[in-house]
Amino acid sequence: MINKLILKINKKIIFGFMSGMISSALLSFIPLIYSEIITKILNNDNNINNLIINYLLFVISSNFFAGIRGLIFTLYMEELKHIIKDEIMKTYNKKNLLYFHKNNHQNIANILNNDAKCITELFYTNGNIFLRDLSQFIITSLILINKSFIFYNITFILSLIHLYLEYKYNKIFFDFMIDK
Repeated sequence: MINKLILKINKKIIFGFMSGMISSALLSFIPLIYSEIITKILNNDNNINNLIINYLLFVISSNFFAGIRGLIFTLYMEELKHIIKDEIMKTYNKKNLLYFHKNNHQNIANILNNDAKCITELFYTNGNIFLRDLSQFIITSLILINKSFIFYNITFILSLIHLYLEYKYNKIFFDFMIDK
């Protein structure tokens, strides 16, 4: 089962990461352009047409690449979701026959369906978020390392704290879904 669940790095995933990093890089320039527009407006400089066009191009292209990243990661997670569901079915098919004789067949089907749905939905959502955050983390790290190594270290420590809190949240959410 583990062999099938190992993420195979292929051209689509690499293209998804590249799209995510391009989107994040473009997003990092938007506040700079926006602040330049505000500065020119405050200084009564009416020559802001080129800046507004740049601003719109950066926003549109950033959203375009984010959409490509989201599409690729969603399709990839959908493939993995089906692999997990198939593996869950195979696991239930390998159970001892006494298990099936002791329990009601309708009850077994409900348990199987609920387990498969719960696990695959959690994996699908969290996996997609993980891939998105990883691509954003890579580009943000590259930008911060070039600007300030100390600020990068502070941000890295805060990211680890965020990762820990997200892990705790997902664990609570998973336990809630299992109880449900």
